[in-house]
Amino acid sequence: MLLAHGNRRRKKSFWNEVFHLVSCISQNEMAILAGDINGHVGSSNVAMIGHGGFQYGDRNANGSRILNCADRLNLVICNTMFMKQESQMATYAAVPGQSMVIVQQEDKANVRNVKVIPNAECVPKHKFLIISNGHAVQYNKKMA
Repeated sequence: MLLAHGNRRRKKSFWNEVFHLVSCISQNEMAILAGDINGHVGSSNVAMIGHGGFQYGDRNANGSRILNCADRLNLVICNTMFMKQESQMATYAAVPGQSMVIVQQEDKANVRNVKVIPNAECVPKHKFLIISNGHAVQYNKKMA
């Protein structure tokens, strides 16, 4: 994995690319960034606007990078907005790891829940991550 085993230059390049892509999102779009970026953001939200207050584990260097990027881009890590049991947070079974769901601050009110289905694997050792949001889906019906 890039961020787990990558060198500093590759990590910096990754975060620069994330910064560029997120800054290109228009205000009328809701973007959801989701994935395992190998960081633990901890349980404290002190001085971090991108942290919702809930989480498990101790913050590590990659977690600090994630939070710094979130703060610079006005993003929030949705997983930290909801209190969950550890079984509803871990997305990777071999090592306690967690995929993160990140949205822009102005869209966080639309996120209703982020959780893992504990006993359902989508691929070996990886569990389903569910994101519930408040957007209604509209379908166009064709008249016959």
